[in-house]
Amino acid sequence: MKLVHIERALPSDIEGLLRLYTLIYGRSYPHAFGTDPEVAKATLESKNHFWFVARAGTGALVGSVVFDTDPLNRIGKLAGLVVHPDFRRAGIAVDLVRSGTEILLGPNGPVDSIYTTTRTQSIGPQRAMLANGYRALGIFPNAHRLERYETLTLLARHREGILENRSPIEAIPKPLEGLL
Repeated sequence: MKLVHIERALPSDIEGLLRLYTLIYGRSYPHAFGTDPEVAKATLESKNHFWFVARAGTGALVGSVVFDTDPLNRIGKLAGLVVHPDFRRAGIAVDLVRSGTEILLGPNGPVDSIYTTTRTQSIGPQRAMLANGYRALGIFPNAHRLERYETLTLLARHREGILENRSPIEAIPKPLEGLL
């Protein structure tokens, strides 16, 4: 019997979700869906957001992840992955990421690519992404400020075969040559 199950978040979860984000980040969380009940409600009700929670057998919320999608351009962004400190190292982050990724990139999914950034404060979020087939694309030193500036990683996962369908790059703009 699994002690935690993953499901879509419900409007009745908002208060618990805000407590969970506050527990992890204090008052410095950068996304309003993790701090403002009205934004959280709008996110839950949005057809372009997919919010998953990990629920313990007691019903307590122990993890959360939000996927933001742009169906017109078929791109998604994974944001807001948190796991309660008492439940870490149990594969919950991996399961949360897998649940959303399978739906969004599945046969009838609304996106072809999902991008995310992870904090480098701990290796857990990066491991959760890599375990779900996300590829490391880069690193942004001191790029994001919460309580202080932090380094972020960039990762992505694409629908099978999507990269092969892209137009080849024929020329590189001169200002970008040094970057490549």
